[in-house]
Amino acid sequence: MRMDAQCEENYTDAVNKELLLSYGKRMHNAGYLREADGNLSVRCAAGASLYITSAGKNKGALRLFEIVEVGLHGKRSSGHEAPSSDLPIHLAIYRSCPKFGAVLHAHSPRAVRLAQSEGSGPELPCVEQPSQIPAHIAASRAVLLKNHGIYVAGKNLEEAWRLLEKIERPTAKT
Repeated sequence: MRMDAQCEENYTDAVNKELLLSYGKRMHNAGYLREADGNLSVRCAAGASLYITSAGKNKGALRLFEIVEVGLHGKRSSGHEAPSSDLPIHLAIYRSCPKFGAVLHAHSPRAVRLAQSEGSGPELPCVEQPSQIPAHIAASRAVLLKNHGIYVAGKNLEEAWRLLEKIERPTAKT
């Protein structure tokens, strides 16, 4: 088991799937996602695949069967639902930066405003194309996609969540 790439050192895949449900609810309840917006993923404990939310589902009401396992090569390993259409971005982030164990994509109010105004400087870059995200996220851990939203990565879901909260509510303590 690759300890450096795990989303949480001692978490099982079952716990990681439950955490995806929990953070989906958190993101939805905080107003960072509406309806079927955004997506979440977490690297599986062995590091060779990831769990990602399925396409077109409300992240505040996800169920376990709506979590899809996909190998880092892009082939679905388990689950009957279609993975998020943003799967290629998540895969590119994990491939380009093995230290990350979780990726969140939100359409949160402040992030969307920043993405429309082209970011907030080098600490939060704003890119034009999704294919540019992996090249920038390793250094900043967060990247705005122009006129769209934000991608945030961390060693685990909690770290990614804290960064999203810090960006969305810069004066709040996280």
